[in-house]
Amino acid sequence: MAGLTADDVLSPAGQGESETVEFKLESEPQPQLGELLAAMANAHGGTLLIGVADDGRLIGVSSPRMIESRLRSVARYCSPPLEQLTMYPIEVGGKVVMVVQLPALHDAVYSYRGSFRKRVGAENIVMSSVAVVELAMRRHGHDFDRRAVLGISIDDLDPATVAELVRVRTGLGQLSYDEAVAEGLRPQPSPISLLLDLGAVTEVDGKLAPTIAGLLTLGRNPQAVRPEAKVQCARFCGTARSVFLDRAEIGGNIPSQLKEVTNFISRNTRHPARIDGLEREDLTEYPMLVVREAIVNALMHRDYSRDAPININIYDDRIEVVSPGGLIPPLTVTDLGIGHELRNHTIGGLLVWLRVAETWGTGVQRMRQAMIEAGLSAPLFESSDSLFSVTLYNEAAVARSGEVVTVKDDPTAKRVWPGLNQRQQDAITSLTSRRRNNITTGDYARRHNITDRQALRDLNNLVERGLLLRSGNARRSSYALPEEPRTGD
Repeated sequence: MAGLTADDVLSPAGQGESETVEFKLESEPQPQLGELLAAMANAHGGTLLIGVADDGRLIGVSSPRMIESRLRSVARYCSPPLEQLTMYPIEVGGKVVMVVQLPALHDAVYSYRGSFRKRVGAENIVMSSVAVVELAMRRHGHDFDRRAVLGISIDDLDPATVAELVRVRTGLGQLSYDEAVAEGLRPQPSPISLLLDLGAVTEVDGKLAPTIAGLLTLGRNPQAVRPEAKVQCARFCGTARSVFLDRAEIGGNIPSQLKEVTNFISRNTRHPARIDGLEREDLTEYPMLVVREAIVNALMHRDYSRDAPININIYDDRIEVVSPGGLIPPLTVTDLGIGHELRNHTIGGLLVWLRVAETWGTGVQRMRQAMIEAGLSAPLFESSDSLFSVTLYNEAAVARSGEVVTVKDDPTAKRVWPGLNQRQQDAITSLTSRRRNNITTGDYARRHNITDRQALRDLNNLVERGLLLRSGNARRSSYALPEEPRTGD
């Protein structure tokens, strides 16, 4: 990691703490420092600025050497020991700040005196035992979905789904495997060889057994072995989770689940029609491309080691797709649409060959674009240690919000942003209506009578959503709309 300059220190001090930046004072207790370092090591690494208060004020330190000695001792008590720390003092505004940098580490799971934590946002969250095991497997390259499923055989795979996989994978077009070989098109690997190569089956003690990936994507009845690999769908009355209008528990292999879940959503959402001249155009409440992508992502990326199903909840104003397991490190919600990290590499590969999924990393951008083109809010993505959720809002949510934002490409179109708190809605409305051109952290905090730290979190959340742009550094940071809405001719 490159050394920081005084300006580099001022910038994060002004922007507040984050997943990779933490402020501490010289008197910080040793256990808290140890837990912080282990938490950062279990996430994406980061920078610790000692001598900076929580609100970003520069306090300084009196003894950099003593601080370095304490931190080296703390790092040795981490398990495994954190020997990768870089530490140095730097003068900023007449104060000495101790900079502590930890690079991104992906070799082990770290703890401090038996406590496993992970950096999530600006907090150090206690990791569950399942999360510790999953991260350990991830960092040592052991995919859960590549494990053999004992007690069953390849006869438990669905012949039709296997045949489709073989047909597409070998490029045989409409010809069957036997027909292609008979016509001497080219030497073809056997179906078993293909299944082995793709990780759908594996050899155990001289016998072939399906892997978890093979069972889930190609199996006749995966729930007989893994009952948690199902999707629970519900249609509720109104906007609260109270009265059921329809519900279903959907099993089968992943391609079958995708079809049945899509049908459930289709019959439980509106299908209005628009008449253009003599032509009738059937519409959908939500863009089906977005709905399908949300379902595929849940089926492909969920944590199948957890004893929990995928839940799809349909309300009057939204659809929620909730799957077990948060994003895989180092991916965060802000990275979606930019980078990707697969939890289930083998499942992902099989679904691509089965034409259920496309190549990874492009779906989120397509979802956002399709929702915006439909005049709806962009999907809301949320991730925790145990869950990942996608929320799609419809026109009912837009109409009820009352907070309207002009689409920058079309001054006559209107949008709202469900999921924002009232303070954030007020800021967007104020900027959009041109009551002001920008807003600072201090302005925001004083207007709503909150701390600077809370103001930073609110405003940085708007930046992460793409609703605001941040400019300047340190205390001179200001926030404005990404670009001025056009006023028209």
